[in-house]
Amino acid sequence: RSFGDVLASHAKELEINLGRTGREPLQNQPYEKSDEVSGDMVISEAARPVLRALMEVLSELSRIGTEEDARKVLRAYIQVRRGYEPVYDEADFGELGLSISEFAESTHSFVADASERGRRAQAAVAGLLTAIYGEDRVVTGRIHDPDRNLPGDVGVRDADDPERWFMVLEVRDKPVTPSDLRTFAQKALDSGTARAAVVALSTHQGPIETGKQIAYAAEHGLVLAYFDSWQQLIQNLVLWDDAPPAEILQAAHRYVYDNLVAIEATSDAVRKWNEIKKGT
Repeated sequence: RSFGDVLASHAKELEINLGRTGREPLQNQPYEKSDEVSGDMVISEAARPVLRALMEVLSELSRIGTEEDARKVLRAYIQVRRGYEPVYDEADFGELGLSISEFAESTHSFVADASERGRRAQAAVAGLLTAIYGEDRVVTGRIHDPDRNLPGDVGVRDADDPERWFMVLEVRDKPVTPSDLRTFAQKALDSGTARAAVVALSTHQGPIETGKQIAYAAEHGLVLAYFDSWQQLIQNLVLWDDAPPAEILQAAHRYVYDNLVAIEATSDAVRKWNEIKKGT
């Protein structure tokens, strides 16, 4: 693990793609309660193929007999992983020409086309909020990146006190339940914010009862919103902003692109987002 920490800390500057590039790429500790890695470990069936692959790799590594050979293997690994750095199309931020409904439908199709473990949805929400509140105030992390200070996926800092959250949002690309709303509401309350929203964007999301959870939040001083469509979210964001809707959507198009790159979405995702213009 110590060696991995050193490699991870220099990976970005050396253009080595480790598969995870967040602040804590080794955050999960699946083997901390085990004395050794073996086929007898108690794990979920879904994780068993990963364990088999790991054991094969460890078996190969056990055959390395000298430091010189170990260095050769490491150099080979670094060379191969450098080839995994994504290459993105050049950004094209020409005239967007989409109405709110068209932008919402394009975003829905873009996210529904491929989840990428929630990357597309999170980048889209962060980009929309940035178009409203600005780059200095909107904060988002990589998928599953631990952040003890941000109780959600996207946060908007308070304009007068950057140490406080004006609003926090949870972006879910899988079905949300009423208990999920309650859990997030409590996290938001614990953070001291007065505004929170859950954006439920799974194509499998069904209707849920939200009244009790919204009432619970209100009783404790939290305004809790629930959005289950892009149209609903975008309509609300644009409604209360002073800027013309076309100007907001134009900026959002650029900021979503920036967030897709920052969150390490696939090259295909960035290319498809570039294409959501009138007539394309």
